[in-house]
Amino acid sequence: MATLLGYFARRAWLGELASHFRVQYAWVLAAAAVWWAVRASVPGALVAASFALVNLSAILPLYLPRPRASQAGSRRTFRALLANVCFSNRSYEAVRRFIDDVNPDLVLLEEIDDVWLAALKELAEAYPYSKAVEHRGGFGIALFSRLPFERLDVERFGKLPIPSLVGQFVLDGQRVTVIGTHPWSPISPTYTRLRNQHLEGLASFAAALQPAPLLILGDLNATSWTPVFQDVLRIANLRDSRVGFGVQSTWPVGMPLARIPIDHCLVSDQIVVHRRWIGPSVGSDHAPLVVECSIHAA
Repeated sequence: MATLLGYFARRAWLGELASHFRVQYAWVLAAAAVWWAVRASVPGALVAASFALVNLSAILPLYLPRPRASQAGSRRTFRALLANVCFSNRSYEAVRRFIDDVNPDLVLLEEIDDVWLAALKELAEAYPYSKAVEHRGGFGIALFSRLPFERLDVERFGKLPIPSLVGQFVLDGQRVTVIGTHPWSPISPTYTRLRNQHLEGLASFAAALQPAPLLILGDLNATSWTPVFQDVLRIANLRDSRVGFGVQSTWPVGMPLARIPIDHCLVSDQIVVHRRWIGPSVGSDHAPLVVECSIHAA
């Protein structure tokens, strides 16, 4: 029932919630198929195995071979780190250590506040090109960069005044746009609509920037199997950077068996993702995400 309910995500809020747990459904149904087979119940085993395959069909595309750079493509890479630090988290040193260990070129932090900005003030020295916007409700956001930005603006998508950051820098002679964003959590039908409006606005904004290289980072509060997430990929002509690397779930850190992938990096066709990995716990309910990319030759 949960598997089928997930396919009604566009029509019902419960369907939206059910759509996030494809991995968990696949494991439970596969175990049920084995259990029924051991009990010599062929109908039960077939039903469970069939629904396990339905969920696997949504998961397996993330394990397909990822796009490769042509030999004529850029060999220079840049590394981006996304961390939803959780505004109630006070593990400042854990976040600082992780950033130091990864040594990224771009750092996007979400759910920051004035306390977090004061605790991480050294970042401004190591990353001189930066902007931070505080916002109530855990929607503060900050982008730090070693790469000089030609511009770094605040944008707002959807009907809520939640800030997103849009920066442009030049790498190997090509202008690259990076967007950091964090829509509302779909904790009710109303908030789900607000999240969808945010993501629809993001998709339209990103589509208007094509065909220049584009990278979107953020806790999108949607998994790769949510219809609105697929709409963003289609409208903005972007790829889920998970393809070739697997599910890489990020939330909630404290419940490994229930973890789902809601922290994302979306890329345009000109960007090749060479590495992608999930970092350790830094005190937040989200695990950080790191991607290493390069740009195709124009």
